[in-house]
Amino acid sequence: MSAAARSADAPADYVAQAVLATAAGVSGTHVWICVSEGWVEPLQLWLAGVGASSTGKSPALTQVGRLVAALERDRVEPHGMPRRIALADPTVDGVLEALDRDCH
Repeated sequence: MSAAARSADAPADYVAQAVLATAAGVSGTHVWICVSEGWVEPLQLWLAGVGASSTGKSPALTQVGRLVAALERDRVEPHGMPRRIALADPTVDGVLEALDRDCH
């Protein structure tokens, strides 16, 4: 997370928000969250980038957008199956590492 923020010259919270928004957006209606036994909700996030001009909102979005674009270009394997990324670390940093590793 901090590496992506440094390269975008943006605060890490803007990068984290962009990652969360992207995860929610690509999940669509296919992901449900089990809050507790018997309580299941669809994944819905309401996010807003709030900050003064020139504080790094757009560069953070651009940084995450580049990762998503690289994944989209490479999402189909040669045998026609969609790519999958296995996460050993389900934290935001782990997702960013997996995306970064998969894009290079």
